[in-house]
Amino acid sequence: MSVTMLKAGIVVLALLLMNLGIRLGLQCRRPLRQSWNGMLSGTAALAFVHFTGLLTHVSVPFGPLTAGWAAVTGIPGVITLLFAQLLTQSAVL
Repeated sequence: MSVTMLKAGIVVLALLLMNLGIRLGLQCRRPLRQSWNGMLSGTAALAFVHFTGLLTHVSVPFGPLTAGWAAVTGIPGVITLLFAQLLTQSAVL
């Protein structure tokens, strides 16, 4: 197993534990399932926004920071990233 695979595994585990802690703090009925669903839906939404950027002319780069943000915050975090991207694009123009 390479070092990068080990680092990626540690990051995914840390994100899952952080998300699980948030869900447990909110006293959800199925915290582990909701944590996985939130991480997957947030990352999938970020990938969708990134790949449809050619059609919409608004794209959020898919990097470690944005993927981590999307995994922890889910779809509302991706919407926040889109809003921040739109604000910075309109400020530059």
